[in-house]
Amino acid sequence: MGSIYGLFDQVLVGFMTSSVSLALYSRSRQIGKLAVQVTSAISMVMMPRLASVYQVSHQDYLKLKYKAYHVVIMLAIPIMVGVFILSKEIMFILGGVEFEQGYLGLQIVSIWTFVVTISIFTDNQVFIPTNNERYTTLACTVVGALSIILNVLLIPRWDFIGAALSLLVAETAGMLIQVWFAAKKLKFTAVYLGQLRFVFAALAMSVAISIIKYYIDSVILEVFLSVVFGAGIYFLVLVVIRDQIVLQQFRWLYEKLAK
Repeated sequence: MGSIYGLFDQVLVGFMTSSVSLALYSRSRQIGKLAVQVTSAISMVMMPRLASVYQVSHQDYLKLKYKAYHVVIMLAIPIMVGVFILSKEIMFILGGVEFEQGYLGLQIVSIWTFVVTISIFTDNQVFIPTNNERYTTLACTVVGALSIILNVLLIPRWDFIGAALSLLVAETAGMLIQVWFAAKKLKFTAVYLGQLRFVFAALAMSVAISIIKYYIDSVILEVFLSVVFGAGIYFLVLVVIRDQIVLQQFRWLYEKLAK
């Protein structure tokens, strides 16, 4: 939420700690932003269509919004879990041994990616189509102020981990403000409910990744197998519990391949 305080935390880390801490934190943030870009792309693509549908039919708008949220969360949860579990390996691959010590910051940032995904969805799919951007502005103001205060308090105590915690807490506060306004003022409570199936599938995925981590010594092979088999287990569980959107996509793919 906002580019100014998004850079301000890194400035504070560099000013109040060391260049090593700044490098570790910056790398974690870069990975987190990359993950957010994957999930937020869906919100950005569907925003114009939702805005046009909202002007025609409120019910059709809600149905389309629910599908969009369904897909966004379906991707956001496994990305968060995967990055969290493989944080040490990811930092090692992208930065070498000296970056491996920053894995705890990446674990915190991985949770942040999920929080920001919900914030972006709420902004793009709820507030912008309904001309209620003022709620996002309010949330951004709270996040900015809280981020500065927490960074000043926590960075001297916990180094770049304090910055990561400040980022997560501030963004979570902003996300909760957005969700509250969306649910209470605009009556979109149902959009945010009913997604526990993805948590269950992610738990199965995390078990598969943990088994791979236990038996595989090569870091690169470990990450590769974790992505392939982890994603496979995740979507297999969704198929078994008959998630309708996943089943629709598999039917569509089957029909295309059968032609």
